[in-house]
Amino acid sequence: MLGRLSELSISTSDILDSWNFYTRLGFTTTSSADIWPYRYSVVTDGRLSLGLHENNLSGVVLTYVLPDINQHFLSFKKQGIVFELEQLGDQRFNELLFRSPDGTCIRLIEAPTYSQLTPDAISLLGWFEQPLMASHNLKAATRFWENLQFVSMPEEHLPVSHIPLINDAISLGLHTARGWANETLWFRVHDISDVRGKLRSRDIAVNNPLPPGLDPAHHVMLRAPEGTQLLLSSMSE
Repeated sequence: MLGRLSELSISTSDILDSWNFYTRLGFTTTSSADIWPYRYSVVTDGRLSLGLHENNLSGVVLTYVLPDINQHFLSFKKQGIVFELEQLGDQRFNELLFRSPDGTCIRLIEAPTYSQLTPDAISLLGWFEQPLMASHNLKAATRFWENLQFVSMPEEHLPVSHIPLINDAISLGLHTARGWANETLWFRVHDISDVRGKLRSRDIAVNNPLPPGLDPAHHVMLRAPEGTQLLLSSMSE
């Protein structure tokens, strides 16, 4: 229904600062198109693509490519989706924007905005698991994502009790725990001690506070310059 996941879009007030941070982690830059009316870059580890947007959208935005977006517009409307942005027309780059009940932003665009080649990059962040997203109403939020063809799975308890929602592109984790950011990008690594040392050697701060209940022996929280929370967990946890 949503199309193909293109990137997790992140808003930043200083794109160079954010770009430097992610490339120090081992992400590489892809070739991006001159589509947006602001500075834009995409970094990838070969599996996860992060779009850095020098704009004022808040949080992590799930950006999908949906060909023939005009033809799908009315079907979304019939489902009761209220669009925050409706930019459709023959002489413009078509884009739709709406939000989940908890405020997570979903963007639909008509065509890719960067090269889809996946370089053989090695990131210190390890294996990307999912965005962990705070919810104030799990029932309503789960129903919203299920209507978008996500499948809810039994509750999981690491690194926080959450409801996994999966489709063929990405898994999302909804939770109601306190002390977490609205969105936290969760990764797993084989050797957390080794990664912690490599992060320090690249002058990346590893002493950021962890959410309640997480053991610092098995978890590291990073904070990107634009504010994105990145949780690294040991695979042995």
